[in-house]
Amino acid sequence: MIEYKGYMAFVAYDDLFDLFHGAVFNAGDYSIADCMAADIKSLKNELGVSVDEYLAVCEEQDIAPILPSNGRLNLQLGWYLHRHIAILAERSGMPVDDWISAMLQREPCGIPIPFPNGADTTQNGADTTPNGHNPTLRHKGYIAAVEYDHAANLFRSAVINAGIYPIADCQAPDMQTLEEKFRISIDEYLAACERHDIEPIYPM
Repeated sequence: MIEYKGYMAFVAYDDLFDLFHGAVFNAGDYSIADCMAADIKSLKNELGVSVDEYLAVCEEQDIAPILPSNGRLNLQLGWYLHRHIAILAERSGMPVDDWISAMLQREPCGIPIPFPNGADTTQNGADTTPNGHNPTLRHKGYIAAVEYDHAANLFRSAVINAGIYPIADCQAPDMQTLEEKFRISIDEYLAACERHDIEPIYPM
């Protein structure tokens, strides 16, 4: 892998032409700079030339270039959403950035997220409960769907009628314990909102 001005390129060897090939991978869905050379040093130089040409063309045509992704994302959430996320992250024992990253990796809206080298950090193996049913839990208007994870031998619940991010996710070895944890989680969430003087996300 080689880099120039934040643009990173995979390197592959083409034995047919006896050349090294580089392609930028962290700036959009397609490579903004491809290059070929007989050795790595020359390939780095060619990458620099290609990137500089791309940036120059963007400037000449008065268009914004595709900037390289560096793993950082600045979001303007608004104070209301920010405070809610801060509460949920605190309850999960995670920094806000880590909590947001974890939530995005849970396939929001059912859209699969690809991970490098086929890795996937979402929970796998979840299925119906042992008897084939998918029960729900209810407390103070909040409804949670329940799934049984055969691999982990655990019941898992997630609120489904209060926004797009979880306010009371729980897991337990049996349904009775899961229901108790669910009720406690909802009560803790509401108490935290009251303590921080913000309006909770009400169930729909």
